Amino acid sequence: MKFTLTATFAATAMALATPAVSETLTMSSWVSPTHFLYTDILKPWADQVATVTEGRVNVMILPAALGSPPQHWELARTGVADITWGNFTYEPERFVSMWFAEFPNMGTNATAQSVALWRAYETHLQDVAAY
Repeated sequence: MKFTLTATFAATAMALATPAVSETLTMSSWVSPTHFLYTDILKPWADQVATVTEGRVNVMILPAALGSPPQHWELARTGVADITWGNFTYEPERFVSMWFAEFPNMGTNATAQSVALWRAYETHLQDVAAY
């Protein structure tokens, strides 16, 4: 019993002394740091990632884009950046299977639309090479 308590104490002390593992993800964005997409969406989102993961995951938005807007899909796919974002219209032929999601007046509930798009991806698109 004494050995078990000593071992438990030692393991707990080591765990508390070991810093938490942190992961930093790099994000390439092709808009400037003064653009409203950066200040109002990307930066607050990156901050929220750090908050909700209690600092275990941090998103570092690079100070300059790693490529042109159309190149960002490939930057993420090939691992040059962990996170990028883009617009399907820059490569319309590549994303033909996603055109349905761009139709006007598709709805007014972003949550429902996101769930529907995810379900469509899982059912019909996950084997498409573009994704």
